[in-house]
Amino acid sequence: MIRFASILVLATLTILQVRGQKNDMGITGGVMYYMGDLNPSKHFRFPGPGVGFLYRHNFDHHFSVRGNVILGRIWADDAKSKNGYQNTRNLRFSSYMAEVSVQGELNFFQFEPGNRKKANFTPFIFGGVGAFYFNPRSTLSTGEEVSLATLNTEGQGVIPGRKRYGPITACLPFGMGIKWNPWKGATLMLEWGMRYTFTDYLDDVSTRYAHPDVVAIKGENAVEMADQSIGVLLDNTDRQRGFAKNNDWYSYLGLYLTFRIKDKDPTCWTGSKYKSPYTGKRK
Repeated sequence: MIRFASILVLATLTILQVRGQKNDMGITGGVMYYMGDLNPSKHFRFPGPGVGFLYRHNFDHHFSVRGNVILGRIWADDAKSKNGYQNTRNLRFSSYMAEVSVQGELNFFQFEPGNRKKANFTPFIFGGVGAFYFNPRSTLSTGEEVSLATLNTEGQGVIPGRKRYGPITACLPFGMGIKWNPWKGATLMLEWGMRYTFTDYLDDVSTRYAHPDVVAIKGENAVEMADQSIGVLLDNTDRQRGFAKNNDWYSYLGLYLTFRIKDKDPTCWTGSKYKSPYTGKRK
């Protein structure tokens, strides 16, 4: 999946370069966070760092397509929740993330990257398709950090219907932001976007507790990571550990700084055949 997405991004960038010179590229920094079984509803909780870069082709003043790469880290901890059930469950995880995607952008106002004199500010929305790498990890009572996916903590691969999950899956990024040209040839962009994922295992938590004998196939570390509950005297087998009907999400809030690539044809912006929906005139 990640290889396919990388090829898709590279192919998109190649096509964009061939199509014309209305391109810009830049870097981003911001925060990434996750929403799922360990953080069901609170945005911007458990923030982690995120960095990346983009290459964008602007078809006209309103529509553009970009190739995007973001690296970051997500995490969550039941012990920091105010929910009693989560405090008792007592699970935690962290994961480094690597996302590649192709996204389309729609500017609400006419916008030309790097032009301070006119068309220099707009809100926008975006959406696209991508793939990402993840690897949830947690810490044993000994202080050793372990990868959770290899431990099959919910009996994946043993209990019928519970499939093992891989480190790569698809996502659908979408969101909104604003663009502004502070200097000639440069654009600042602030955006916030959600990523719907096709996995419920960003946090290694999805369904019900497996019997300890099933988990023990993977060793003592698996048994410890599968059930870290506090104050539970009875066997947790088949009790709720996660919410299997809901896939996990993650989000990125980032500030981008992009620089316009010098146009070989200085008239390529004024020659656009796009008809503005706001003025009815061709730009």
